[in-house]
Amino acid sequence: MSLRRKLLTGFGALAVLGLILAGVTVYAIVQWSATEESLRGHYVRSLRAQEVRAITFRACKEIPDALATEDPDARQEFAAALEPSERAFVEWESLAEDEEEQAQVASVRAAFDQLVTDAGAVFDLVDQGDRPAAIEMVETVLEDRDFERFETLTAAAVESGRDKRRELVANAEAIRRTATLTLAVTGIGVLAVTLLVAAYLSGDIFRPLRELRVALAELASGDREVRLDSERGDELGAANRAFNDLAEQVTAVPAHDQLAAPPARPQAVTEPASLLRDAVADVDAELISRRITVEIAVDPGLDPIRVDRAGIRDALAELVRNALDALPDRGGRMTLRAAPAGDAVSLEVADDGAGISPDVFARLECGAVRSRGLRVATTVARQHGGRFLIRNRSSGGTLAQLLLPTGH
Repeated sequence: MSLRRKLLTGFGALAVLGLILAGVTVYAIVQWSATEESLRGHYVRSLRAQEVRAITFRACKEIPDALATEDPDARQEFAAALEPSERAFVEWESLAEDEEEQAQVASVRAAFDQLVTDAGAVFDLVDQGDRPAAIEMVETVLEDRDFERFETLTAAAVESGRDKRRELVANAEAIRRTATLTLAVTGIGVLAVTLLVAAYLSGDIFRPLRELRVALAELASGDREVRLDSERGDELGAANRAFNDLAEQVTAVPAHDQLAAPPARPQAVTEPASLLRDAVADVDAELISRRITVEIAVDPGLDPIRVDRAGIRDALAELVRNALDALPDRGGRMTLRAAPAGDAVSLEVADDGAGISPDVFARLECGAVRSRGLRVATTVARQHGGRFLIRNRSSGGTLAQLLLPTGH
């Protein structure tokens, strides 16, 4: 499978899981909103049913007043007390969600109308002066039939509203549990795919790229045996095969250290301090931006030396560049030093970086790896009849030395 297809598959899976997360979230929000609205509607319907019942019972209190005190305004007060019931009935009917609820409202209204009609008959008997008949009608018709039927129907309507609300709450809880479970499973899936993609990027992309970069550096430093895995079938495998072809071509070319070394030039008497300052002159800006501390130390008793100034400067500049590469991106310390070393002068470049690993150091000693800077330093030292040495410091970092004979 190509690298592009692998990446598309991984990120496509993430996109699908993300869409599922978004879909479940939107669905849950919509369902919860609908449930909340429905709960509110059923609650208001129950309130309207109770309001109708309260209005009716409050109005019916005028009937005993008419019987007991023969209040001439009892009928009008009864009618006035019932006026709010029409508004409550209309709102109750408008909130009915299905035919069952509409039938429930209609049955309560029918019982209400019957009760009002019979109450009107009681007021007629009172107006006619037939109090015994009015009292009998109240006891046998209003109390035993109309009130009981009206109370039963309104109570049933209120209880039906409670049942609907309990059902809605249970459904909402089921939706919440389902949505929570789905979100949890999808979230785990997103995390798993993310980890898989991260592992793939780290193992199948970043690691091979690092290996390619290291191999290029090793090839540039003179290691002609380095090769990369050519069995991969993706684009990185093609890059590895191209690198191996390049390495084969490089291997076919004879290696001569002298190719990278500067030619010998006339020598002149030079102050060692001047050589050290010149070596860092070209990297001043980088030293400042990376906040690297540089120390230049010259033994006070050291005399000027006769050297190829340009050659020594180039060699020291290459060693300074190697030291910069060994230091962290920010901070670190580099020391350039000139001191007597027996019958020679030692020009040194030291850093406090990570030092040279044992395997790389072994390959340096046997000549399997030799960077441009080390080749230049070695050749210049030989041209002056001296030696080039490099080693790890016990305090950490690397020390590179050009040992130049003073009598040269």
